[in-house]
Amino acid sequence: MNPSQLLIVEDQVMTIRILEAYLTEWGYEISCKARTLEEALNQVAAHPPDLALLDINLGKGQERAGIELAQRFRQHHHFPIIFLTGQPEMQVMREAQATRPDAYLTKPINEASLAFAIDDALQKASDRLIHPQAFPEPDLPTPVAEHRSWLLEEFLFVKKGNSYRKLAVKDILWIRADRQYLNIHTLQDTYLLSTNLANFSRQFEHSSLLRISRSHIINIHHIQGFEENHTILVEGQAIPIGKTYREEVQKRFRFLKTTR
Repeated sequence: MNPSQLLIVEDQVMTIRILEAYLTEWGYEISCKARTLEEALNQVAAHPPDLALLDINLGKGQERAGIELAQRFRQHHHFPIIFLTGQPEMQVMREAQATRPDAYLTKPINEASLAFAIDDALQKASDRLIHPQAFPEPDLPTPVAEHRSWLLEEFLFVKKGNSYRKLAVKDILWIRADRQYLNIHTLQDTYLLSTNLANFSRQFEHSSLLRISRSHIINIHHIQGFEENHTILVEGQAIPIGKTYREEVQKRFRFLKTTR
């Protein structure tokens, strides 16, 4: 059996050396090492690891870079993530916890705690492959991409059969994710795309389209109302708002309470 491939994202040389010593002694293989966000993204794109050890703060100018990395990794990969930090501030921990890490360790690294965290995370990752229905994907907000292709036009072309059909953005009711596919619902038809919601959100953005959960984007112009149980009514369809999206959705609209 091949040893597990681990990624280390850390800006402190001494911490890297300590981690390398522990990991090699325990039989793991360090497939990638990175000291910046960009370097980590490039290495993972080329060689996805079996587990990632992420320092939350990667030096001046890269505060909380580890959290951003975790958000991006969660959109494309399923390997476990363990956070490392020397500053366990409550606000930082809350932001880190929102990415659903498999463990959160403070520096200086305790050998026993690190060994247990890695073993436990890898075992859970193995269990997820065997019983995926028992481990639903976390509901995460889409990270802000550095480069987006803005959908400024009021229409796009979507493949239907052997041709591409013109689809007006105003006609889109909602977009629903189904694993690696998207269902674009309109009043007249439904279009099936071979992509996921994260990729669509990063490539296209339009003022009318609002992501409200891990699996839904809605057209704000077709909203009929909001229910108190955190659902949006779109052309008669009740669509739940994901927990991590509720605050952002509330900021987008004005809500007035009557006296009766």
